[in-house]
Amino acid sequence: HSNRAAALMKQGRWHDAIADCTCALDLDPKYFKALMRRGAALLETGEAGSEARAVDDLTAAAAIDPANREARKLLERARRAVVDNVERKGMRRVAIVEDDGDDAAEINATNETKTQSSSSTAEEAKSRGNDLFKAKRFADAVDAYTEALAADPTMSTALCNRS
Repeated sequence: HSNRAAALMKQGRWHDAIADCTCALDLDPKYFKALMRRGAALLETGEAGSEARAVDDLTAAAAIDPANREARKLLERARRAVVDNVERKGMRRVAIVEDDGDDAAEINATNETKTQSSSSTAEEAKSRGNDLFKAKRFADAVDAYTEALAADPTMSTALCNRS
């Protein structure tokens, strides 16, 4: 599966490569090459949330072979992609508010309500992530931290915990 994934990656067939790496990792969860390839393919898709999954795979690969420069380099790239994605989401939110300046009072009231709601949602998701982490359910914890960041992209503790 892993060798076929490498061939698929050369063709730019990222999702097929991810599927093959997942099959290889189902057989051996600590298969270094499959972790590296899936992490790299996830980064190439550019899909929302794929960066966090890439960080998980590449962190596991770096733990298996800490001296591997490529693993460390890809992991750093994945972490930057996560931060960039969070920053872009935050900028998009600001741009929407600035563009809709006609009804400023109404928008401010709506945004305050949304901010309070998203803050509590973010806190709940972060707490759930902490509990899942303590239970050693790391993939589920990453999902919860990602949910917290979706609700509040400025929540640095969720970003740090997720990495």
